[in-house]
Amino acid sequence: MRDMERTHLSAQVVENRARQSQTTAQLFAGYLRTRVDRAYVDQIIPRTFLRDDGVKLFSLWGSLYRESFSVQNFWTVNEEPDLTETVRWGAKLDERMRMGKAAAKVAEAENNMVGFCYVTDEYSKNKEPFLTIHVREGFRHKGLGRRLMEATIEDCRGIFDAIKLSVLPKNKNAKELYLKLGFVDIGMNDTGKYERMKLELRRS
Repeated sequence: MRDMERTHLSAQVVENRARQSQTTAQLFAGYLRTRVDRAYVDQIIPRTFLRDDGVKLFSLWGSLYRESFSVQNFWTVNEEPDLTETVRWGAKLDERMRMGKAAAKVAEAENNMVGFCYVTDEYSKNKEPFLTIHVREGFRHKGLGRRLMEATIEDCRGIFDAIKLSVLPKNKNAKELYLKLGFVDIGMNDTGKYERMKLELRRS
């Protein structure tokens, strides 16, 4: 109960927002099929993640989870998101950002979250700052992921000395982007499934 109180959202408010978000998302899906092009995406400016973004994040992660059943998808989430847990997770991320221990940016279109990038040291084995990015289908390969990463990395300067990420070896497009942003290969992870990359942020 105390965790939920920290979100400043009652269960009823969360439920109402989720219902509204699902309705909006259904309309948005039709919008995506006809309106999204590079010029449209170029107008989207990443902003800082807010405490109340949990419901929108739930909608984004839900779309990525449903997409996980498609073949050769690199942007998906592995588990079906839970609304309450996502809201709680978002509040915790906001708290860590206020403490100077995380950075996060989101991208929105038509009041829907279409991209999310964050860095935190909370979930890595050795408490290393780790970057994760999600971009919704229809908005990829149009420069949005790069802008999200650049904005998030900029917020990390002065907080972290370096950040890391993981990428599937066959995800050539993503790896090419990471290299352009200054990340370098540092070997495979413990499972041998992902390549690990690192970006130094300390000024020489």
